[in-house]
Formats: sequence, structure tokens, C-alpha cells
Amino acid sequence: MRYLLNSVVFWLIITLQISYGQKFQYVSYSGEDLPFKQVNQVIEDARSYIWLATDQGLFRFDGSRFEDYNTTLRSRYIQALIHLDDETILFSNDTGVYQIFYDNDSVVIEPYLEIDESISDLEYPRNLLMDSQKRLWIGQLDGAIVVFDKQQANTKRFQLTGKIKTPKALLGEDSYGTVWVLITGQGLYYYDEIVEDFRKKNGFDHYQHMSVYEDQILLAGDKVLRLKVGERGRELKRDVLWDEGPSFSCIAIDKTGLIFLASADGLYTLRGRQSDRLRPIYGSNDPHRVEQLPFKDVNQIYFSSDQVRIGGKIWLSTPNGLGLLYSGFFKSVSGMAMDNVLSVGRNFKNEILVSQGNLFRIRHLDREDSFDEFETDDISISAITNSKGNYVWLGTSEGLVIKARDQIISQYDLSDRGGGIFYMYEDSAGDIWFCQAPTDKPIIGVAKYNSNGKIEEYSTDKGLNSRVLVVDEGGKSELYAAGIGTESYLYKYNRYSNRFENKSLPFPFKVTRNFEVHDITVDSKGMVWMATTDGLLKYDTERIQRVKLGEHTQNEIRSVVSIPDGSIWMATSTSGMIHLDTNGNYVVFDERSGTPSKIATYRALLLDEANRIWAGTAEGVVYSAMSFPAPLSTKKPAIERIQLNAQNIDNLS
Repeated sequence: MRYLLNSVVFWLIITLQISYGQKFQYVSYSGEDLPFKQVNQVIEDARSYIWLATDQGLFRFDGSRFEDYNTTLRSRYIQALIHLDDETILFSNDTGVYQIFYDNDSVVIEPYLEIDESISDLEYPRNLLMDSQKRLWIGQLDGAIVVFDKQQANTKRFQLTGKIKTPKALLGEDSYGTVWVLITGQGLYYYDEIVEDFRKKNGFDHYQHMSVYEDQILLAGDKVLRLKVGERGRELKRDVLWDEGPSFSCIAIDKTGLIFLASADGLYTLRGRQSDRLRPIYGSNDPHRVEQLPFKDVNQIYFSSDQVRIGGKIWLSTPNGLGLLYSGFFKSVSGMAMDNVLSVGRNFKNEILVSQGNLFRIRHLDREDSFDEFETDDISISAITNSKGNYVWLGTSEGLVIKARDQIISQYDLSDRGGGIFYMYEDSAGDIWFCQAPTDKPIIGVAKYNSNGKIEEYSTDKGLNSRVLVVDEGGKSELYAAGIGTESYLYKYNRYSNRFENKSLPFPFKVTRNFEVHDITVDSKGMVWMATTDGLLKYDTERIQRVKLGEHTQNEIRSVVSIPDGSIWMATSTSGMIHLDTNGNYVVFDERSGTPSKIATYRALLLDEANRIWAGTAEGVVYSAMSFPAPLSTKKPAIERIQLNAQNIDNLS
């Protein structure tokens, strides 16, 4: 073995200047089979139903069916939807404003403010706003704004433009309680509570859409502009967020502060920082493909609740139907190639490192992933530690072990011992364990780089009598090594004697002749979980069990990791990923969940600092959209009808 000190720069970081797009899975609800064509707005109610304001009336959507609620309406052209409170929704049509609420499980629709001779101010209501004082603001077709105070039982009309017909009046309220109105193509106005009238802001006549968020007003048109405002409409700061085209017709901001924009040619996101890059949105229903989305000329972008994406599901109301964008359970890193992953690790900065031969560093900035490609002088990186100290340790396919930060600190050439380094592990004592492929002679046991800077071998003289494939530590800093053979598959390290002890128990079930433990994880209770050629095994010092996973019970498991909540994630050879909860329930995740391949890489599951799962596959790396990922919960179904012997049952007693 030769110790080589090298002072050359290890990583020449090439920052990618390309603005990668964001990818979402999507559904398009359009066509002759639908009971409507144009969707103006949507909203989510307290029971997670989606209500639609359409050109053919009011509809409720449960994820599979569109239910018609138009039997009592005099006008079927629904303009807008807003929340009156947590339990009630308001909508507008040509005859007034109506409310929707539930009486037990029945939907009730009643007038809230109808057009009649006693309310001469109101005609052709369009957009709606319920402000913090519980006043209803109504944008009208002629550019007038009507405010209705239900407590005072009166209305007041403000004629903001002299136009007979205006394209759109958009309303919003800032965190100071100021009401804002954008008349598309006409100007921006705010309501002055002292003079009880609207005042116009100069210089905003060319904007097409508006979104009010806390103390910010976002305006979209040929530019994307952000106004920071104070009390009584006072403008504090003005930032141009984007001015390089295209022209935007719709803007909205999700629950994380991410800005969504729609133009005639597609959808985009913008983080909202100056000099930030506009990111196009693409479809990714098939993880192997990137598609142009079919949604054009969006009327409204709405964010509903979602268990996966913090910012919510994204609903698109369009002249040609309804669109839905949503995040898969697993996400790929934007811009990274879908190549075979050799190893996944974590450096001293808690950034994710991925080797596909070339080495990549992945960072999450404000929930948007970005990555750098590292120049490694054509050296193929085959193993990466999960760093616990101030350095990252790497193994190469040529048999090098490398210690580095932003440059090489030292190298060890182990090519005379064997072939490529395929696995590395840093324990709590700072020792670096590594597993190496054999060449023309067998390699028994494992080796480590110790705290004294020396390579230390662990073979038959240290209690190991078989090849070791993986090392892991858990419980109360208990270190285990696992590998090949029915009588030599599991060892425990004794730090006092600096030896390994064989803990392999006889199997009470049949295993294949070429039995191997590919990966292990030691959970917080000290339980050892083994990913093997013959399924997932569980070792508790006194017995060895094969975990029941239905048809996958005896299938090859290539990687396994334990989660702090007690659950287990594993990756299979050909069936995707499996989640196992503490009650023994399991769920299989495959391409429908966003993974590009069912074929997993050996020993390439990682839990990051935010408790997300990273998984290496034969066609790229993915990560869970959620922290502490687990199968999504489903709500208790609402019973609409019960039949017994073809007879309806109206009540249960």
C-alpha cells in the first residue's frame, strides 16, 4: 500500500448556468365527455372537495366525478368562488352572489346577495373578495367595484373606469387591511379608508394580472413586478423580478412563496429574488420523459391542500377545461442525467453526493434543488461516505481511497489489495471502513482507515472468515459487518478487543445456496435489518426472522435504511421500493410514484438531514418529496347511498 500526498485541487466546481425546468405530474380534464368546457375558477372546501365555476354551471369534483349543482340556479355561467368562512363558499353569477354550505352531508345553496330593484348598485358580478372586516367586494363587468357590508345591510358603488366593459377586475387585501384592485389594462387602485374612496397608483396601466400576498403585490404583464407596501397603500419598495418576456396573463403565489406564472406558451415558476431565473414547468407523468404541458391561456392558478407538496396541488382553470399539476412521491433532481447510480452519500456540509461515475453535489436552496458537477480528472467515483466529520471520503473503481474537503487531503492506493472500492462507512469514532472488490485473489473481511492515519486490516485473525459487503452502526453505537455465507453473514465489532464476533444464527427457513447480505441498517433500538438475496431479514440478538412482504417476501432486497419513526425503507432488485411500518404493514412504490426504475442500486439508500429518503436506481437518483416519508393517509369515505337487496336504506339504526 502506498500513501500519496497530493496538493492538487480535487474539485473544480463547474456551476451550471442553465435554468433547469421544474417537472410535475399532471392530469388534463377536457373534451366532449365533460359537462363543461371553460373553467373560470376553482376552490377547495373544508371536506377537500374541489368546486368549479364553469361556463355550464357549478360543479363539485371528488377526484373522479364532476357532480352537477345547477338545479336551483337561474344563471349557469359561474364567474368566481371565494371562502366566506371555513365552512361556507360564495360564488357569483349574472344574478348575484350565492353561498354554499353543508347541512350534515347535504349541500345547501342559498342567495347571499341577489340582484333586484332594492340593490341598484349591483349588476353582472364578476370577481369577489371577502376582506378582514367581513365586507364583500365585487368586481363588475363595467369596471365598477361594489362593496357590500352585511352588518350594515348596504352596498356602495365605486366607478373606477369609464369603460362600458372591462376585461377583468382583480381584487386582493394586504396584511394591513388595504383593499387593492387591478383593472386589467386600465390601472392599479387601492381603497383609502379615511376618504372612503379608491385612489389610483400611476404607472401600472399595462399589467394583466395581480396577486396580493401579505405586504406584497405581485403584478404580471410584460414584466413581473413586486410592490412592497405599508399602511394605507403606501409604496415602500418596487422590484422588477423579470422583464425579459414572455408576456404573462396570470400570476399566483403558493404556500411556500414560490411564484407561478402563465403565458400563452406555457407555465413558469419564479422564486421571487432579484436576478432569479425563470423556470419553465414541464410534464413528467413518465419519469423517462419530459413533456410540454397542454394548458394554455390560464384563467386562474389555485393551490389546494396536499400531503406531498408543501406548496399544495396546483389547479389550472382554463378556457378548455381543468388542469392539475402535482408532485410525485419521489422526485428527480432537475437537470441530472438518468444514468446508473453507483453510490449516494453526504458530505460534511450535509449536501448530497451522487456518483454516476462522475461525481455530483446536490443542494436544496429554498426547496429548489440545484447541483454542481465536480471535475475528478476522469477518476470514476464508486463509493461515498455519509460524512460525520469535517471531511468526505471517497472510493474509486481503480482502488483509491480519497480524503478531501474542497481539495484532496490525501490518497491511499489500494490497488495491490484488490479492485474497486464499492462501499465506505464512517463510524462514530471517526474510523473509515471500506469494502473492496477482489481481483485474482479473494478478499476476506474488511479494512479501515483509523484515527492514527493507518490502514488496518480485519480478516481471519480479527474474527472475520468471509467477504464483507457492508458495515453499519446504530443502537448504542453498535457496529455490525455483514456479507456472504449462511454461517458467516453477520458480525458484531467489539471495540474493547478490536475484533469481530460472529453473530450469524441458523436460519429457521430456507435460503438460496449463494446467500448474501447486500446491506444492513441498525435502528434506534439496536435491531439489525438485513437486505439480502432472500428477502428482508430481522435480527434481534436471539433470533433471525424473515419479514413477511407478501409476494415480495423472498425477493432480493438491495438496500435498506431505518427511519427515526421506526419504519423501514428498502429497495428491491426488480420491484421498486417498499415501506414497512412498525405494525408490519407494507406498501410498494414504483414508477407511478415518480421513480425512474424499479431496479435499485446496491447499498444506495440514504436518509438526509431533513429526513428525506434518497435512492439510487439503474436510471438515476430520486428523493422523497416529504420528510419522514410514509404512505399517504386517506380520509374516511362519505357514504352517499346504501342499498340492501336493491332497496335504498335511508337511515342506519
